[in-house]
Amino acid sequence: IINSQRSFAAQPAWKRSVIILAGVFMNFLLGWLLISAVFMIGREAGIYVSRVEPDGPAAVSGIKPNDRISGYKSADEFITYIKEHSDETISISILRDGKTEVVQTNPRINPPEGQGALGIVLDEEKIGPRGFLPALYQGLLTTVQLIGLIFMALINFFGGVFTNTADLKSVTGPIGIFKIAEGAGALGLATFLQFFALISINLGVINIFPFPALDGGRFLFILIEKIKGSPIPVKFERIVNGVGFALLISLMVFITIHDIKNLIM
Repeated sequence: IINSQRSFAAQPAWKRSVIILAGVFMNFLLGWLLISAVFMIGREAGIYVSRVEPDGPAAVSGIKPNDRISGYKSADEFITYIKEHSDETISISILRDGKTEVVQTNPRINPPEGQGALGIVLDEEKIGPRGFLPALYQGLLTTVQLIGLIFMALINFFGGVFTNTADLKSVTGPIGIFKIAEGAGALGLATFLQFFALISINLGVINIFPFPALDGGRFLFILIEKIKGSPIPVKFERIVNGVGFALLISLMVFITIHDIKNLIM
């Protein structure tokens, strides 16, 4: 391993950069192609819950973000139904993780300012099939937007870890991802492709993040080397990467234990 590290360090900076960034590029490329495929296939119209207000009727009844409301063609149709049955106990059919559930809730007559009768925010989605080139273009725009959003979320997460304000329980590991993938598969090919596109883009962003043991950390060492004009000692780089790897493994173990607890419960 040491000899291979020294051999890699002996390569020109541009060549090492290309090798390091090749994997990240492939993650982004795969995500782009999968999202473009989603635009080419198209998705059915659907009403999704994008946010649930704490302590509102929806939160009390167990409705969660990303739940799909079944039985309605548009958000306006669903909102009209809710208004017509304010202060009544109603049943709402939702699709979650590929399974249909029916929840009982009671829409409020006089909700707090800025909130609706149920205390949810709806997102109406419909993606019609597009041609090859328009799908590639829209897929590229969406991929770039997702890269930016995921990168900012990652910065906020790591910042929260160091300030002890990060919600580690909201992070999903391999077991949780498998469970979500199972539900995404039940929602159709487009949703399944979209899910794996997000995973691929997430992996690319995480790998390029300038943290020791990740590709981004190794690329950062190359930049530092170019700035200072001399190579970074292999021993020092190995120690820093080892510490970073240990931290990542510890985080992964914590997340996996959390996934197992959720699976059992």
